[in-house]
Amino acid sequence: LSEVDWIGSADNYSELHVGNHSHLIRETLTSLAERLPREVFCRVSRTSIINVTRLKELQPLPHGEYVLTLTTGAKITLSRTYRDELPRLKKG
Repeated sequence: LSEVDWIGSADNYSELHVGNHSHLIRETLTSLAERLPREVFCRVSRTSIINVTRLKELQPLPHGEYVLTLTTGAKITLSRTYRDELPRLKKG
């Protein structure tokens, strides 16, 4: 788990992004999110969970969304629905 940068949704699968590699597992993002340690992983949209220790930068977008840049260079959008998580992300 400590090596996972972020997790994306792929229908009934989840795609674990670890460095330059990705791994597909047969589990929904919702199911996975319930089992991940909350102090390390944060759901930021309907389709993405990030490892907060990999967060490098937050950039605001119009309408309350943010672009999250990870240490790997991956860019993920924090959607308005999940902006309650913003204080957790700014703290880290």
